Amino acid sequence: MIAGGTQTYEDRGAAGQFRELALPLLDDVYTLARYLLGSAADADDAVQECYLRAFRHFDTYHGPAIKPWLFTILRNVCNAEFARRSKSKLRNTEADAETLEDTAPLWQEVRDTPERIAPRARRSNNPPARCGASDAIPGGDRTARNQ
Repeated sequence: MIAGGTQTYEDRGAAGQFRELALPLLDDVYTLARYLLGSAADADDAVQECYLRAFRHFDTYHGPAIKPWLFTILRNVCNAEFARRSKSKLRNTEADAETLEDTAPLWQEVRDTPERIAPRARRSNNPPARCGASDAIPGGDRTARNQ
């Protein structure tokens, strides 16, 4: 203890030191977690996990700035959450693979459209078959006019 009643970091326990250094940054850590995860509930969980890890490993903290250290722990917590989510999504899609076997494939043979038929007909010198739509034009005038 220093003269005058002021305690040093060595005099206080690790919990007191951690509380004094880390708790004032709780709002900043939460803001980053909310930005990274996009959900208030997920941010709460991530911040709690971050502070638990930080307190558990507080003896490894050596430095004047604790904010970057906390943000690094938080980023690692968020990355672990992203990895967990992606594995669960992959597991679900693999489980659904059997049910997808009976469905039609995403790709299909390209159907013959007028845009595909006309170039082939020109190459083979055979005119494309008429679809019959021009037969409905009265008076036999089936040519387009410039007006």
